[in-house]
Amino acid sequence: MPLYVYPIILAGIAVWFYPFIGAHHATPPAATVNRSSRWGVLLQFIAFTLLWQGRFWIRPLLAWRVLVCVALFALAALLSWTSSRALAGQHA
Repeated sequence: MPLYVYPIILAGIAVWFYPFIGAHHATPPAATVNRSSRWGVLLQFIAFTLLWQGRFWIRPLLAWRVLVCVALFALAALLSWTSSRALAGQHA
């Protein structure tokens, strides 16, 4: 994988994750915990395990794929910034 991809990945993750830090500090802990939500964590673990089975870093990286990834990172960041503000005050 070309070296210019790593800063794109790191910047995308940082911009996506940053709003959750402020939202987490602004809310008190939950009064009740929904134990069924742990299934979501398990599903994410399975998805990441399957992702790493593909050896995507060996395949050639085309310019259009980089542009699509940057656009999807931007969309994910937009959703995280809007959702963390909208959901910050909602707790049981």
